[in-house]
Amino acid sequence: MSSARRSDFALVAGVLAGNSGATTRFLEIACPILWSIVRKLEPGADAESAFLHIVEALKADGYARLRAFDGRAQLSTYLALVARDALSERLAKRLAATPRTAWSAFGKRAEATLRQALPIQGRALDSDDPQLAATMIAFA
Repeated sequence: MSSARRSDFALVAGVLAGNSGATTRFLEIACPILWSIVRKLEPGADAESAFLHIVEALKADGYARLRAFDGRAQLSTYLALVARDALSERLAKRLAATPRTAWSAFGKRAEATLRQALPIQGRALDSDDPQLAATMIAFA
């Protein structure tokens, strides 16, 4: 384990032990990482709400989600996985509570992501021919 990872592991251990200094330092490190992740996964007006949801999920049950951190990965990588899981849980709850609204929001987000990440597939979304669009997406 590298010295940076040992340092991350010690910091997380301090958080789990209830050390307020370690918790403050952890949040100083984690919040910018989480915000960066949120801006990629939840662009737009919903980003702040998503960020707060991730932080609350992370803090839940005495930072229980940190218990699995063993220092083998970078803390930023681990936090990205925590953020992904928290946002997936949030989406699942939204889909169960308000399916039509949630699916609409999910579809808009997915379309924006597809257009940004995969230009050919993004152009396919503009096609008036659904079969041509599906073919462009499948074979790009």
